[in-house]
Parts: sequence; C-alpha cells; structure tokens
Amino acid sequence: MIELRGVYRSYLMGEEVLHALRDVHETIAAGEHVAIMGPSGSGKSTLLNVIGCLDRPTAGSYLLGGRDTALLDDDELSRLRAEELGFVFQSYHLVGRLDAIDNVALPMLFAGVPHRERLERAREALLAVGLAERLHHKPSELSGGQRQRVAIARAIVMGPRVLLADEPTGNLDSRAGAQVLELLDRLHAEGLTLVVVTHDPAVARRADRVLVLVDGAIVRHLRGEELDAPGALFAGGEEATDEARA
Repeated sequence: MIELRGVYRSYLMGEEVLHALRDVHETIAAGEHVAIMGPSGSGKSTLLNVIGCLDRPTAGSYLLGGRDTALLDDDELSRLRAEELGFVFQSYHLVGRLDAIDNVALPMLFAGVPHRERLERAREALLAVGLAERLHHKPSELSGGQRQRVAIARAIVMGPRVLLADEPTGNLDSRAGAQVLELLDRLHAEGLTLVVVTHDPAVARRADRVLVLVDGAIVRHLRGEELDAPGALFAGGEEATDEARA
C-alpha cells in the first residue's frame, strides 16, 4: 500500500543542503501497524508528512495504493488526503468555537457532503470513540483525552484506509494516553493501516514493526516486542532487518 523508493527530502539552509530524509526505502502493507522512532531532528515528522502527502520528496518516489504521488496535481493530492488518509496530531487542531460534532463534520463540509449526512456520520464517529455524551461540548469543555478522541473521530469520519498519528499521546496523562492507545488498537484491529510517530517505547511496543530513524535514514527495523530487550533501539548492525521485514 505504502511504498517509498529512495526518498530524499532536502532543504537549502543558506549555502548548505540539509537532508531531512536520506535514501529511505520502505514498504508498509495494508493493515500493518508501524511505529516510527528516533531522536529529535531525525526526520520522523518529515517522513510522516511525506507519507501523508503533506510534503513531496525532493528525490525518489512515493507510491500510495500503487499510485505515484509525484504524478498527481494539487487537487488530486487534496482529494487523496481527504479520501484515503486520516491525521491525528499531538495538539489536536480542533476549532475552538465549534462543538465536537461540528469539528468532526468539518472534513465532510469541505468534501461537499450534504448537511444531514454530515451530522449523522459525525455522530456515529463520536459514538465509535466513546463520546456519546459530549457531542455538543466545545474543546474548552473537554479533557485532553476527550479532545484527542474528537480528533480521532474527525480523522476516521471520511473512512480512510490509512491513519497517521504524530505523537498522539504526547499531551496526555498516562490514563488518558492509555485510553487513546486502546482506541487506536481497536481501529487497527478493524482494518486500518496505522502509522504512529512516537518517542515513547511503550507506544511503539504495540506496533507490528518499528522503524528507527537517525539523521534522516532508517537505521533499524524491529518488531514491536523487541523493544523489551535492553538497548534494542541502539544495538548496532542490521541483524534484525531481514527478520523484521519477513
């Protein structure tokens, strides 16, 4: 489903070229749960933005569902993001003046879905994330965990095949974070492809596979359960690579 072939993402900083991503080769199959880890500045969010078609590679190619995204114009990319991809961010990105149901309905408004259908689908999405009693609460009236669940409802309301989450528990306490992770696990079990950027080994451990980035390059491939091994993230070599890809 997701295929990255020799992807670079570079920026010109004065006279110096900065490679945020360097020669990334990776395939993520439909229905996989993949975590992306690495130190600050390693390229995690840049990689997620490329996968989410929010950014384009400087070199190499990115295929989503067999379609070369480089061949798509801006309108086609916007349609692809709306129909195929859902996004969840650490800071929620909810509209403060709108209640939960209207926040969730926003993507459908931009897609031209009729008003009555928007409200019904938004209501169903909020019920699915356990917020039946919070449909008409504004973000300021919700806890952090509830806001993130509204954001997840908004991300899934268009029926995407891929859900991308950037530090989805970063602003939450342990209890709310656990509830969000359980929700993401359930959505994955229902068939969503899930790609999560995280710095937290406890979050990454839930994934089928873990990609470790350093300086824009994937340097390790691990299974989620391998993070239980002391020093697993920092062990040298590529001994786990072939096994993790199998």
